[in-house]
Amino acid sequence: MAFLDGYRVLDLTDERGLLAGRLLADLGADVVAVEPPGGSAARSCPPFLGGPGGRQSLLWDTYAANKRGVEADLATGRGRAFVRRLADAADFLIESARPGVMQQLGLDWPDLKAVNPRLVYVSVTAFGRTGPKAGYADSDLVVWAAGGPLDPHRDPRRGPVRISLPQAFLHAAADAAADARQNSRATSRPARPRAFDRIIATILPGDSVAAAAWQRRSLICEPVPSIPQPRRLLHQRPA
Repeated sequence: MAFLDGYRVLDLTDERGLLAGRLLADLGADVVAVEPPGGSAARSCPPFLGGPGGRQSLLWDTYAANKRGVEADLATGRGRAFVRRLADAADFLIESARPGVMQQLGLDWPDLKAVNPRLVYVSVTAFGRTGPKAGYADSDLVVWAAGGPLDPHRDPRRGPVRISLPQAFLHAAADAAADARQNSRATSRPARPRAFDRIIATILPGDSVAAAAWQRRSLICEPVPSIPQPRRLLHQRPA
């Protein structure tokens, strides 16, 4: 039996939060991804099978794996009512909409708490659901800069320098999955009706420090070969 066998997750995320549902699915949860008419925008995100010009998104294939999918038009009352019925039968809901969108749709935490008091509601946002920065631009590069990890890589002779492939939202999505898991009945603590907001700008500094510490440990602990060997990359944990 898998760790989250018997649990159901309602996945309302776009490409920024898909990893959360994938991790919970890998732990055995029944993850139901809700896509708009025509499919999720993540289906059109690169990289593509066969390279540029391909039609099959490898990003979608990776992060949507092990999930079931349904279609719902949240712009219509019928679509929103369908999602409420799904939420009534779910243990977790994960969403990554812009701040205020779920409230406008009537699918925010207070709305769904009335439908399912045991629902664990997890949001993935760049700067929080509320507050003075909630409406800020939230591209991957902006979030890295606002979170701090970009600062040590500052180059005064040119514009901001990216430090990795786009992955800022992946950090928050992974933490969102952890929030859901830690508040499941499968843990030692009883489940409580709660809502969580994984704010990326506050997550990245800690994750980056931890990654740097792990990389330093890997470099220090890597054994030095006593005889000449072909050059190879030292083992490092991905950032």
